[in-house]
Amino acid sequence: MQQDSGGKVHYHVAGADAGWKWLTDGFTLFSRNIGVWIGIAVLYGVAYFAISLVGLSLVVYLVAPAIAAGMMLGCRDQEEGRPLEVNHLFKGFQSPQFGSLLALGALTLGFTILVIVVAVILAVIILGSSLITALMADQGANVWSQFDTTKTIIFVMVELLVVMTGLLLVGLAGWLAPCMVIFDNMNPIEALRHSLIIGLKNWLPLTVFGLVVTILAIAASIPLMLGWLVLTPVLWCATYTAWRDIGQIRRG
Repeated sequence: MQQDSGGKVHYHVAGADAGWKWLTDGFTLFSRNIGVWIGIAVLYGVAYFAISLVGLSLVVYLVAPAIAAGMMLGCRDQEEGRPLEVNHLFKGFQSPQFGSLLALGALTLGFTILVIVVAVILAVIILGSSLITALMADQGANVWSQFDTTKTIIFVMVELLVVMTGLLLVGLAGWLAPCMVIFDNMNPIEALRHSLIIGLKNWLPLTVFGLVVTILAIAASIPLMLGWLVLTPVLWCATYTAWRDIGQIRRG
């Protein structure tokens, strides 16, 4: 266990091999009820496609934590010997914590938009300063001449670094937050904070986890994306096993 600077909250830091174990344990959980898990994945995919088709993609981001919470409840029920049902996909919407889960989705979406806005502002500042320089040099008609190849590459790399770092932090904050809200009745802000801290402290197993998932995602995408019908529920189950391993913080 490691302690935060306040000396009151203890976080478990797992070894590198834990990233692989979360996936194998998740697959074991998935394999106990393959048919229902795939059925849930199909229903989720159809719902996502239908919502996106009518231009309501933002709704998906808002309710994503509620969907994730339902899947976590399904994992726990199955692990404890209760039946897994397709209805688990909607359990988060029916839970007393639905308001908190919706707020969690709104916060995550807000932080994601903030990252994009910061990147755009950075781009405007850099491009704007170059434009002003060009105009002052009486080169307004040839403003792009102010950008040489090296400057352009550096600019693109900085932009990518800002966006990727920001989205990574948002992803870590939102990773285990639904588990903390649905199982620990934690408020959304605290859930995001603890999930981010846990993710940063467990960067090594998460790196292993991310590399393996990247390979699996490529493989799942090859046969007309059909592999995602398996990979999606496996990742839900792996998130649950990760929370069970490192997400249950201890106070005192």
